[in-house]
Amino acid sequence: MEHEPLPNRQTFCGEPAVNTFFSGPGQMEEANAQLVEAVEAGNLEMVQVALAAGADPSLSRKSVTLHVKLRNGVTKTETHLMESVLAIAIRDEKIDIVKCLLARGCDPNRPIQWKISRWHTMWTQQKWDHQRWFEHDALRYPSALNFALAWGGRGFNKRGAHVNLHNPSNADHVCDDYPLSPNTEIVKVLLSHGAQVTDSILESAWELSDRTFARILAAARSACSRSGSVSESQRHCKRCCTYHHA
Repeated sequence: MEHEPLPNRQTFCGEPAVNTFFSGPGQMEEANAQLVEAVEAGNLEMVQVALAAGADPSLSRKSVTLHVKLRNGVTKTETHLMESVLAIAIRDEKIDIVKCLLARGCDPNRPIQWKISRWHTMWTQQKWDHQRWFEHDALRYPSALNFALAWGGRGFNKRGAHVNLHNPSNADHVCDDYPLSPNTEIVKVLLSHGAQVTDSILESAWELSDRTFARILAAARSACSRSGSVSESQRHCKRCCTYHHA
């Protein structure tokens, strides 16, 4: 007699979860794609549904596939993982979704990075070999906190969990521009979930016209220094308490 799979009952973002069944790799991949689309839509309820279906927020990233037919008739295809769900939520200033993803295991100290496809009116072998992706420093951040302090316009890949680009010939085919602006609440949420304040982060914060960010980060770093030899989890707990009661 066959039995129903045992549900993995969890709590998602502070709300009781629906029954979650252990899923195979294919089901997880589908759930991860649903999570990307839910985060892009800014829909917390759908984020919770995707998590309940087995999505892993630490692994959920957009994928972009570049399909190109070269001038000599040869077809080329290449796929890369791009923006993470945490990066998208921070970019769009969706604080509740940022909290949810961090609560479910997203590491705020993991690098955030992505590429943007180049575009050419005529794709050649030379352009495919050497000029198919933009890999600019403006699209690479050592951590989520570094990214949260970024400001100004950035290009991000087109919406969708699985983006397919076919012989892109102009910028509108490959990306959309988003204005980035630091958000104090997002910074505090990242700190409360263990984001580390490095020298480069403090330097970036002092370069902002709003010195509030530098003061918040300096206070968090000072709190860590005073904690001395306590465990990492205790430091995170102290940091969390500091900001919940600020």
